[in-house]
Amino acid sequence: MALLDSVPSIAILAISAVVLYFATHAIYNLYFHPLSQHPGPILNTISPLPRLYWNIEGREPQTVLKLHLKYGNIVRIAPNELSFITQAWKDIYGFKRPELSKDWTMYALSENTKRSIILSGTDHGRQRKMLAPAFSERALKLQQGMLTTYTGMMVEKLEERMKESKSVDMAKVFNCVTFDTIADLMFGEPLGLCENMEYSDWLSQLFVSIWLAGASRALQYFPLLFRLATMMIPKHIQDTIDSSYQNTVDKVNKRLAMSTERPDMLGLMLKHKEEGAEMTMDELYANADLLMIAGTETTATSLSGLTWYLLNNKPVLERLTKEVREAFNSIDDITMESLPRLPYLSACLEEGMRMFPAVAEGIRRVTPSTGATISGHFIPPNASLVKVSIPHYAAYHHPTNFHSPTTFAPERWLLSSHPLYNPIFASDKKEILQPFSVGPRNCIGLTLAYHEMRLIMANLLWHFGVELSGECDEGWLDQSSHLVWDKKPLMVKILARGSVA
Repeated sequence: MALLDSVPSIAILAISAVVLYFATHAIYNLYFHPLSQHPGPILNTISPLPRLYWNIEGREPQTVLKLHLKYGNIVRIAPNELSFITQAWKDIYGFKRPELSKDWTMYALSENTKRSIILSGTDHGRQRKMLAPAFSERALKLQQGMLTTYTGMMVEKLEERMKESKSVDMAKVFNCVTFDTIADLMFGEPLGLCENMEYSDWLSQLFVSIWLAGASRALQYFPLLFRLATMMIPKHIQDTIDSSYQNTVDKVNKRLAMSTERPDMLGLMLKHKEEGAEMTMDELYANADLLMIAGTETTATSLSGLTWYLLNNKPVLERLTKEVREAFNSIDDITMESLPRLPYLSACLEEGMRMFPAVAEGIRRVTPSTGATISGHFIPPNASLVKVSIPHYAAYHHPTNFHSPTTFAPERWLLSSHPLYNPIFASDKKEILQPFSVGPRNCIGLTLAYHEMRLIMANLLWHFGVELSGECDEGWLDQSSHLVWDKKPLMVKILARGSVA
């Protein structure tokens, strides 16, 4: 009986110990933590849970912007995490020793992910060296015919829809074009998406994998919980993930079995392998799977965002359409060499990526045990692996960096010699816009992405007039983000060439 009588006392002691632990932890984070001098919401400074909630909810980009508007250029968004909207790109992502390592909790890790260039540590340089020849300017010139093939197919399908007076989901069209292009460049054959402008089963599986990877990142903060969650994934979902990856493996193997010396990505990579760079088959599969996402979804998202803003800003659309149509006498003149000479097109691309960055969140880095100076602020040594980042959406929409940051104004990117230049944007901190990041781990496909976006947008406006369909959601921009945006259908009317919306 005495033992039973003591049970309530033991329970009270246990509960008190737990409360004391969390209270002590909160007090330390609030007043004694190395980051305690940085402003931020109290709940965020004492617990990572609010930050994880944004991640799961998919509202991280918008929430972080609100925090920067309230607290300033540097915000403590979690006990061990700082968000910067200053010009700290080189400090966080640049070439420096020791390098700030990637934060693995940003990624839904699998053995396949770990093998790719996105997370490889000391192997990163070796893998990038082998991938680089496939993304050089020389390679892209050899591949130009492949790129124009799919923009041509896009034009044909849009003409059909125009004759049928049917609205078109341009978000889907851009995905189909970019995926077919990269599949041809990677595997030696397209996915067949441009034939009907519809997703294949494989692409639908890939989108499921992308969403799961983004939505599950929050669990990485709790390794045990993450392991339990992965063990509890329903079989049909795991089968979808496995099937998507196996499709990539099969396509790589099929391309490798071809005897052709076609100048596609795998062909150029294998040729470089003979010259000294190495990559295992597992690494090859993992990087092919990665590039099918990174080389497609982000480009299609940028084009979708730009299209939305153009169709909601008629004067800008008219100026851009006029520039494209007056620059070329025929469609054959629209090439990768000629398009960069169109300043307003380039300005629209930059402004589109500022307003609707394909990756809206900050890509986190971890400070080394020796400490690091970020934007003039020293992160002390051994400060519990502090995470730092520049959130694209927040940095690009903050008045500290851009005049009238919520206004879509391509003029801000024009040179002062251009007739449309507007001096009110002269103070804009244009170097803060880094949609492809900087440093040794910046996007290897940057040049390809620009060429694709220019070709697709120029072909669209050279051939057609365009306007938003009544079927399009007026709140299209109000989207959730799980590393990439969960895009809504972008319904557009395709009009005859003489019609400028």
